[in-house]
Amino acid sequence: MITIFACCCKKHNCEDGPFYSGYIIGFDPCTAFSSSNKGYVIKFENSSDTLVAYFKLPYNIIIPDSLFNDYRNNFLFPIGFRDVYQIRANFREAKPSEMVLILCRPDILVADFQSATKGKQIIIDCLQQ
Repeated sequence: MITIFACCCKKHNCEDGPFYSGYIIGFDPCTAFSSSNKGYVIKFENSSDTLVAYFKLPYNIIIPDSLFNDYRNNFLFPIGFRDVYQIRANFREAKPSEMVLILCRPDILVADFQSATKGKQIIIDCLQQ
């Protein structure tokens, strides 16, 4: 098993916890083909919340572009891929000043995405795969 750390905060020590396990189950449809600031929908175990984090994936987590093809209608990966991209993360709730606001094209249906995430964004301090 290979463990990688992707720290988004230089002051944070990646050895500090707590870390929570979860899966990347989808994406912000408005960022489906963004190369720099893609939003990922994460479902953490032991939590009923579905959260969004905007970050660049570590080099060893590769999500095929084909999983984003239905971005206009569906923000979730197909059912067989919702338990593939497991992560462990140390995170905190995003402050209002840290929230990512994305302008979305009018042909993208965002109602299901907004309903599922309820505007809950997180900042990932450290990410383990």
